[in-house]
Parts: sequence; C-alpha cells; structure tokens
Amino acid sequence: MHRNSYKLSKYNLLLQHKNQNIVYNTLTNAILRSNFDIYNAIKHNRNDYLEELSKENLQVLITNGIAISNDFSESDYIEEEYLKTCKGTEFTTFTIYPTLLCNFQCVYCIQKSINRNTKKFDSRVVELFIEKYITSKKPKKIRIIWSGGEPLLEWTRIKKMTQNLLRLCKQHNVHYESHIVTNGYLLTKQIADSFKDCSITHAQITLDGPPDLHNKLRIHKNGGNTFAEVLNGINNSAQAIYTTIRVNIDNFNLDSFERLLSEIKNTISETSKITISPKMIVPESASCNLDNYFNPKTFGEHEIALIRIIYKNKFRTPSLITSGLNLRCAYYHEYSYNISPDLKLYKCSELVGQKEFACGEISSSGDLVRYDSDNYIISGHSYPVLEECVNCYYLPKCMGKCVFTFDLYGKKENAGCLVSKFNLESKLKLFIDQ
Repeated sequence: MHRNSYKLSKYNLLLQHKNQNIVYNTLTNAILRSNFDIYNAIKHNRNDYLEELSKENLQVLITNGIAISNDFSESDYIEEEYLKTCKGTEFTTFTIYPTLLCNFQCVYCIQKSINRNTKKFDSRVVELFIEKYITSKKPKKIRIIWSGGEPLLEWTRIKKMTQNLLRLCKQHNVHYESHIVTNGYLLTKQIADSFKDCSITHAQITLDGPPDLHNKLRIHKNGGNTFAEVLNGINNSAQAIYTTIRVNIDNFNLDSFERLLSEIKNTISETSKITISPKMIVPESASCNLDNYFNPKTFGEHEIALIRIIYKNKFRTPSLITSGLNLRCAYYHEYSYNISPDLKLYKCSELVGQKEFACGEISSSGDLVRYDSDNYIISGHSYPVLEECVNCYYLPKCMGKCVFTFDLYGKKENAGCLVSKFNLESKLKLFIDQ
C-alpha cells in the first residue's frame, strides 16, 4: 500500500459532538469517530497527512470511503451509477390513480380539486401495460402505489386489479409489493384487514394538526369535520400494516404539532407500527403566496425541533440517515410513471391530471405511447449539469434537484434541494445519540 496513492474524499462531512470528532461520508454512508489529527487533516484537505498514518488507520479510511485512490473519480462513479439507475429495469414503480375524485376538499389543493377529471380508467388496459412491461423488460421487482384523489373510493376495483397483478407477477417470478396513500376517512377495519391479501404493506395517511386545525385544513367535500374519522382509519391501518402519519407543516399549524401527537397517543391503541413524518407543503404553483410556506432551508430548521418532539412522545420517525445513490422519484427513472385515470402518463406526481404536462399515454392495446415533448425530459436526461449540484457534498444523497420545485421557486440557489441537505449535521447528532 503506497500512502501517497490516496486522497481524501470530497464528500466528507465533519462535526464535533459531545467531545467527539465525527467524520461522515455522504457517498458511502460511513460514520466514524476520529482523533483530532485526522479530523483536522480532513478539515483542511491535507492529503499529505495520509502518508503519516499507520497502515491500519489508513485502511479504515479507505474501507469507509473517507480516503480514496488517486485514480478514482467520485464524480464519474456517481454519474455512472446515476445513469445506470435511470435506465435500470430491475425495479420499477408505477403510481396508479384509480380516480382523481376525492371526498375531501383540502385548502392546499383546492385548485386541483376544481380541475379533477371524473373519468375512471380501464383496469384491463393498465394490467396489459404492466404485463407488456414485465415481458419485455423482465424486472425483478415491481412496486405499485395506489394514490389519488382518494383511492379508497375505488377499493373494489383496486382489489380486483391487485389479484390480477399478483397472478401476473407470480407467473413471471417478479416480486410484487404495494403501498397506498389515502386520507383515511373511508379506511374501515374490514378494508385494513384486507390489505394483506392485496400485498399492501404500508399506508400513508395525513393529519394536519389537532382537531381544531385539521378540520379547517382537511375539509370534507360535503362539509363537516374529518379528524375523528381519519384517526379511526389510522387506528385500523396501524393494527394491520406499517402506517406513516404525514403531517403537512406550514406557518399555520407548526406550533400545534405536540398537541397533535397527544391526540394520537390518547386515541390509537397500537403505535408500534406508526411512523410520524412531518413534511413541508409544496405549493402547487408560483401563483400561490409562497410566504405562507417554508422552503427546504427554513423547514430544515424546524424539522429538527419536530423530530425531538416525536422522540419525546415515544414515536418513530423515518430514517434520519438514508443511503445514497437513489433516484428521488419517477421523474428520473425512465420506466416509472404516474398513471392517471384517463391513462395519461406523468413523470411528476404534482402534475397528474394537468394534461399539458403529460409525457405520454397508454394505448387501448396497453402499449406505451411517448409524446415528443419536453415533458419526457428523461429521454435526454444526463448527469445533473448544474454546477451547484455537481460540487455539492449532498449530491450522493439526492442525485440532483427536484425539477418541479426548482422551477417553482424561480431556479434560485438551493431551490429544489432536499431538506436534509440543510440539517444533516443535526440529524447525525440525533442519530449518534439514539
């Protein structure tokens, strides 16, 4: 081993916590405690210091990606992995919208509810589309996410379609998994108990504050409160499968978060399968008053306080530290789509139902028809070209900006970035303390 043949990774993050010097690498996900000399050498990018390390200590840094060979280009490696994943066929996600109709009329998506298409899709055509994908691309795994609108309005259709897809995947030796995103209002115990038969292993349900606030934000389309019924739906779901309670956070309900957790604790009988996930609200267009919403950087400051409240109340959160080199959504994966009821295809879930943003459609024979438009950006998509992204320490985690929010916030610096870019150091400290 020639010590002068190595250099320090450019994806090292340093922090000091409780008299410990911590080195974390965003590419390898390695986290190490180090002595001050190593910490200081990394801080000042002292590659020459590697020559002074013992063989054993240098090997530890190499194994964890803290130090790398001079011949190894991390940027080229990330680009290669990014493009390979973009074109990969082993794992595909189809988010299916059986209906865009909803029994709620939530304040933050009121405009979408006005324009919702009432059409119900032809299940057999979607099944044909998935069958043709399986036979041509031979994936090892397919994930179906049921969304909407409110998917439980079409629960009978979902059950029937699922059984057909399960038979199809079994026939071709493809692993099938499924999640559902629902408002929970219609989620009876009978439906929750049937999730297992539909291979639905995870549900996401939203509560936007304690009753007084939630009932102002998530309004039933016929009027009336929704909190109690949603909480009952969560209770039913959590007794059957892992359930994430999403809490959309803005200036309106930020200070009520702990009251909400108290309501959940006092009502839900089974919390071991519950995860609490506070999320910033993404406005649907630049015409919204953006002052009412947090951007990723400002929300990052609040998220840490919210996570502490979650821990204080003995609930779980999503993983604080995620693995890297994953694509963020269907937008970046060539073969993943959001499928609307009229069989239009979209790369972004925020744009489903807005036909001008469709990138293609499913023909009546189940064939993929791609539009010759800029909405299918992935066809010419390459490694993130923004200088801000290429030189960012967080790139291995996010693999590039969210194009939708980047445009929404006027393509400003840090727009379209993940929240964790701005609070990763704080999350690492929480992780270490667990």
